[in-house]
Amino acid sequence: MIETLMLISMIAYIAIASIMILGYFKSLIDTRKYIRLAKSRSRPKLSKQVSLLILIPVLREQNVITETIKYFEQLDMENIVLHLCIAGTKREYISLENYGFKKSTKQVVEETCQNMKTTSGFTVDFFEAEDYDGGDRATQLNHATKCALEKYADIDVIGVYDADSRPTPDTLIEVAEKYLINEKASYQQPAFFLDAANKMTQNGENPILIANALYQNAWSVISEIPMWIDYTKSKGRGKGNFYCIGHGEFFPKKIYEAYKFPEHTVTDGIQIGYRLSMSGQQVEILNNYCSDDVPHQLTTLIKQHKRWFGGCMRLMESYNWCKDNCREHKFSTVLSGYWSQFQWAFAANLFWLNFLLSVAYVYIGGTAMPMILLLSIGIIYCYILPVISTCLTPIESHVSKLAFLALPLAIFIKGIGPNLYIWNCLLYRENKYEKVER
Repeated sequence: MIETLMLISMIAYIAIASIMILGYFKSLIDTRKYIRLAKSRSRPKLSKQVSLLILIPVLREQNVITETIKYFEQLDMENIVLHLCIAGTKREYISLENYGFKKSTKQVVEETCQNMKTTSGFTVDFFEAEDYDGGDRATQLNHATKCALEKYADIDVIGVYDADSRPTPDTLIEVAEKYLINEKASYQQPAFFLDAANKMTQNGENPILIANALYQNAWSVISEIPMWIDYTKSKGRGKGNFYCIGHGEFFPKKIYEAYKFPEHTVTDGIQIGYRLSMSGQQVEILNNYCSDDVPHQLTTLIKQHKRWFGGCMRLMESYNWCKDNCREHKFSTVLSGYWSQFQWAFAANLFWLNFLLSVAYVYIGGTAMPMILLLSIGIIYCYILPVISTCLTPIESHVSKLAFLALPLAIFIKGIGPNLYIWNCLLYRENKYEKVER
């Protein structure tokens, strides 16, 4: 009886994992086509002027904000009016000195702007939310947007970037071009992590953390980009869900006014993406990508995935919001989302459980075929898919072989965060989330 149950468990896992891996290889083909097409596109010339409001939410960003402002200041784009808006919060003043800062982000921004040369069509503002009690990133963004819309009547599109993530001119021009064609669609810029992996390799950082960057890059290639491509093709009619990643996201003013940034929740980017897709709105992937950073400490890696998982698990909150505020509310997106979260939390655990069962099965006299198949699945997922993804990424890799060898360990560690979240829920403990300091 025990042998039969062991065999059923292993066969079921091998069958499901094999189907998923075949799907990932199809996704590689889709991403390859997308990257090739994106590379072949030339910078368009805008027929009309478009006004962009770029929001930068800040909380103790003194170390990077000056460089970010100077980066936007030097951008040269014809027919684009760029309003840069630093979205601050008075929560920053609570225990500011405990973080070793003598100046607030607001003071640093003001000093930076005093030394700036006046540039036609470019403005910088700092709006500070009075959200001492119960504030979060979204309250900052909504307050800053409200103030900016009152000050500037010409704003067409609202975008969000982190203090250390910066769009290329081609990205902003693409957004403006697409807006002139279709004023109803929102946009998400894809992110690659190979630049981060290369930099960490050059700095001699932990191979496991470099491996995490490689895996995060692979996940963009085999999962996120194909998901966004499919949703783009469906024009909002698809059954799958669309989530935004909190930066490199753009919304026409009318869409923003209808949805706004979801406040008092985890990962407002994920939530607004959920709400848009559940209500059948058009959300499209941009052709221009950005390079994103990754955690540089193992503890930060676990906390980051715990936070992301906590945000992704709020599917029913988004669904109920759509029921109350929108004509359409697709429950299929809830189901696909929970399936994705299940894989995230338990894929590594189930693999090792079934692999140990296969070893025990051989020990008691059973066939070695399940063990061989499981090993093959592990090698394909942990090595072959990330290697192919690295080759497809339009960034040259300088990552060491040791980092590639550490991929299985990195994949296992990143799964700790979601499991901590689930464990806390089972024990009725509060899941606490921390900001990653830069």
